[in-house]
Amino acid sequence: MTMIFKRLLSMAVLAVLPVLLSRTVLGQEYRGRIQGNVLDSSQAAIVGATVNLLNLKTNMAAVRLTNDAGRYLFDLVEPGTYKFTVQVNGFNKFEQDNIVVPSRADLTINAVLKPGDISETVSVSAETATLQFNTSKMESNVNQKLVESLPQMYRNVFLFARWIPRCRALPGGKTTPMTPGHPIT
Repeated sequence: MTMIFKRLLSMAVLAVLPVLLSRTVLGQEYRGRIQGNVLDSSQAAIVGATVNLLNLKTNMAAVRLTNDAGRYLFDLVEPGTYKFTVQVNGFNKFEQDNIVVPSRADLTINAVLKPGDISETVSVSAETATLQFNTSKMESNVNQKLVESLPQMYRNVFLFARWIPRCRALPGGKTTPMTPGHPIT
């Protein structure tokens, strides 16, 4: 009787496991988002401003209009480098170049427009930091620059996980991400 029960239990686990794992795989999204407010110099919302996001690599542009609260949202933004512009009649044009959108980024860019003629342009050319204030995620990416700058131990790419602060080494050379408040044994 116990042998039949064990066999039925293992078949049930094997049937349910792919369903549970497929939900986590479908939840993995690599694209990011950019959001923010468009305000005038007195911090009042500007309604109907044209917000343009141009991918500098592909030259593809996405355009949004600000809502009644002066907010805009670009969702499902491909990782890359972008040019951000805001334009509305009666205000100077706002530009920000070289906005780097990493994988799964959640960036906020607030534009403050000054009254003026549309032919005048305010350009911000400083590179933005990749800080993400809208999320509590902690992640690390191993890119080509990191691979080339760090010493290569035993020519094993999986050992690069030891350089990630949230990973710790387990016996046998395996690494596991640490979850705050939940020690891994």
